[in-house]
Parts: sequence; structure tokens; C-alpha cells
Amino acid sequence: MVLTYPSVTALAQSKDSLRFPIHDRRADRYSNPSYNPFDLNDTSIVKQNIVYDPKTNQYYITEKVGNTLYRKPTYLTFEEFYLLQTKQYEALYFKQRADALTELNRKEKRPKPIV
Repeated sequence: MVLTYPSVTALAQSKDSLRFPIHDRRADRYSNPSYNPFDLNDTSIVKQNIVYDPKTNQYYITEKVGNTLYRKPTYLTFEEFYLLQTKQYEALYFKQRADALTELNRKEKRPKPIV
């Protein structure tokens, strides 16, 4: 009896078969945000820590699960971190402003008059 096995290339997929593939981030969530709604967010188990080092004028970003590093630590200069924060605050401001204008322009539903 001779057993034949399928080739390794037949078992391994050369391309992701998902219609909307899920990608893992390769950097911190500040410099590489994911806008794909199908990607999963980090759970509460992953603890992110941002520490500023005044000697090097850099922010060090670490992500840990327990005491183990989950991703490779990254760093941002003070200017890079400041620009990213201002972009986030600006986007939040304009979103709040648009939401307020939407609420002000909303027409009230009135009951039909009785004839």
C-alpha cells in the first residue's frame, strides 16, 4: 500500500482567502492607527504604557500582557507625539462640532393635528 500526501504548496494558501483580511499592527496605535472596522481592537489584557524620558526628549511606548512584552517597544520624539496628539484633538473637536450642528438642525417630530 502506497500512501500519497498532498504537496505542501497545495495545503498552504498563497493568498489570504478572507474577503476582508485582518491585519495585525506592526507599530504603536498612535503612529499606525487602523481604520478598518473589521480589525479587532486590543483587549483589556494588553496594557499600554507611555513614558516620557526628558534626557532623550522621547516618548517610549510599550505594550505588555502581564509582565511580558506583547509588541516591540517603540518611541516617538516630542515633536512627533505632539503632532499626533494635536491631530487627534483637532479631529475630536470637529466631530463634536458637527454632532452639535446636527442636533441643532434636527427637526422635531410633531403630532399630526386633529381635524
